[in-house]
Amino acid sequence: MRTLNQLHTLLRDLLSGRAPGQMSADQATALLRTVRPAGEVEKAPRSPARELTAELRAIDKQFASNAARLKALMTASGATLSKTPGIGPVLAAPLIARVGRANRSPNAAPDTSRPNGVKWVTGMPV
Repeated sequence: MRTLNQLHTLLRDLLSGRAPGQMSADQATALLRTVRPAGEVEKAPRSPARELTAELRAIDKQFASNAARLKALMTASGATLSKTPGIGPVLAAPLIARVGRANRSPNAAPDTSRPNGVKWVTGMPV
């Protein structure tokens, strides 16, 4: 995130505030190509901006690789949480790692006679 913020700040300075709020590495590269510096002082920010763009591309590749790996692991585990709309493998994997699988309880079939599935024995929940 810091890389993107730094790149946005440099582009905003280079383009007199015309840098969009959200952009990809490709968009940043295209914007950098439109900059025509008048002198050496104006050329100075272009080099760090190019470096940050390259860094952003590497981060994007790492993120895509991690997402693909998590998706493969989720598929192999048989977990279905990532099939829930809005929950992909990047969110589902740490949730399952933290909470555990839904079928981890000794009583796999909850008591559906109660709305919340709690079984009551002599007035105490089990």
